[in-house]
Amino acid sequence: MNGWGGDASAGSMAGTDSRRARWAGWTTTAVTAWSEADLDARQAADGSKATTLFLNGVFEHHTGAITMAKTELEQGANPDAKELAQAIIEAQQAEIAQMKQLRGK
Repeated sequence: MNGWGGDASAGSMAGTDSRRARWAGWTTTAVTAWSEADLDARQAADGSKATTLFLNGVFEHHTGAITMAKTELEQGANPDAKELAQAIIEAQQAEIAQMKQLRGK
């Protein structure tokens, strides 16, 4: 599969941990910044700890998506892509606000 981050075919993922392989082809800072320890903690957590790790991880991911979308608005040429970028910003900012409420911030 060729995705945003390049070739994510099975052969290109040889030797990677299956959890990390799920993210192959998607190279936002938030996803690629997750260490093996972060992935292990997310997998091992339950209850409120799992919720906190989930919210923090999605928050990071959404922040990265907003940054990419803003870059598209500033530098992109395709009007449809710019429209999508604006929709991403609006939707993910709303979700970030929900996550902040859930995190008590």
